[in-house]
Amino acid sequence: NVKSKQDEGYLHSDLTKRDTQGHIHMKGGKYTTCDLDHPHFYMALTKAIAIPNDKIISGPAYLVLEDVPIPLLGLPFGFFPSSSKRAAGIIIPRYGEEQNRGFYLQNGGWYQPLGQYLDMQLLGDIYSKGSYALKWGSNYKVRYRFNGTTKIDYNVNKDNSNNSFEESQDFRWVWNHRQDPKSNPTQSFSANVNFSSSGFDKNNSYNYNDVVTTQKSSSISYTKSFPGTPFNL
Repeated sequence: NVKSKQDEGYLHSDLTKRDTQGHIHMKGGKYTTCDLDHPHFYMALTKAIAIPNDKIISGPAYLVLEDVPIPLLGLPFGFFPSSSKRAAGIIIPRYGEEQNRGFYLQNGGWYQPLGQYLDMQLLGDIYSKGSYALKWGSNYKVRYRFNGTTKIDYNVNKDNSNNSFEESQDFRWVWNHRQDPKSNPTQSFSANVNFSSSGFDKNNSYNYNDVVTTQKSSSISYTKSFPGTPFNL
């Protein structure tokens, strides 16, 4: 009757043994994100091994909702990552359909950490009528100094089934940067850049306010004070 927390999930087990390497072997287990002693839902694990701060591997498993087993929603085996570290990996795209561009896969690609302060993701969209998009984005943060995000999008809209459709190529660059006030009390730097081609929002946005917007604005500011003097920049 052991209960342990593994990253964002909880493990319950009827019979538990911990080996000399710290691996937890269990029989008659439960894996859930519900923090109650008697969880509302869980994956019932016939047997499993938990490697702390790494992963959980199980044998046959099935879903249980409100103490009702649902064997039809079962798995021959289970793999549950439980690492708190950032890791590179595939970003699964979402699917759907649009009236103008057809069926699509959106925002699928790759995520890559780049050291302690920076990451990067490369995404893409593809549509059944021929349109596609490439997206690059990055987040950066140095604690107590500065943080920000930047993103570049390139979209091509076309319709291979309609010869009269006018192909469009649009791009957008967004950059937001903030300096932590603790880093330097006498100076600050900030940026809020939103630069795009004239048809980007009209051809690619799902937000009505973006579609009807006819103006863009950006700002970059730097301030500097000189203590002990009457001057400011």
